[in-house]
Amino acid sequence: MKNAHIDRERRRRVRQPGDHWKGQQELGEEGTKEVLPYPVPLNPEELLLRRLSIEEVREAIRRLPCMLREVVKLRDIQGLSYQKIAEVIDKPIGTVMSRLYRGRNLLRSMLQESSGEEVKSRGAYGV
Repeated sequence: MKNAHIDRERRRRVRQPGDHWKGQQELGEEGTKEVLPYPVPLNPEELLLRRLSIEEVREAIRRLPCMLREVVKLRDIQGLSYQKIAEVIDKPIGTVMSRLYRGRNLLRSMLQESSGEEVKSRGAYGV
């Protein structure tokens, strides 16, 4: 879910000229860093897997109980602080923290369960 949030924020952000060069350096022959002349794209398989995993996370969030889903979305997607969430839902911070903990654990178990079912359906060799 954190990666999905990071990806969304990256898409929203307006890129400045030259931003695509940042963080795309490799060590050259002499051990110095050299900038790659182009961004390194993901291969089609990685793009598909990323899209599928983002959809799985979104679907799992939709299946959370309402009170847990609200807190998880406000914290992990919107990025609000515990204090702000407490103000939005008009509950104490302790309630926010416990709902977030329970929501994340339930979300994790849903995602592990769905990935376990996927492995079983493909068989032992992934075919």
